[in-house]
Amino acid sequence: MTVFSVCSVGSCRVAARLANGDPRLSLQERYGNTAGYTAAVTAAVNLLVSGRLMLASDAAGAISNATAWFTQASGGMLQ
Repeated sequence: MTVFSVCSVGSCRVAARLANGDPRLSLQERYGNTAGYTAAVTAAVNLLVSGRLMLASDAAGAISNATAWFTQASGGMLQ
């Protein structure tokens, strides 16, 4: 696979990942942006709370921590 030098935002990383044979999706490909990630985490947390696997009082903190992690992991580029 040829990796071109002209890339749009994030596409260079995707092209390099594919050229190296890495099958994992990037954060951008999986969630789009911070709101998409937060929505996925919120749904998972709600399932844990409804299944009595997480305390409701811990839910907001878990979502906040996950969102902060995503912001750091994405370099703040996927706001």
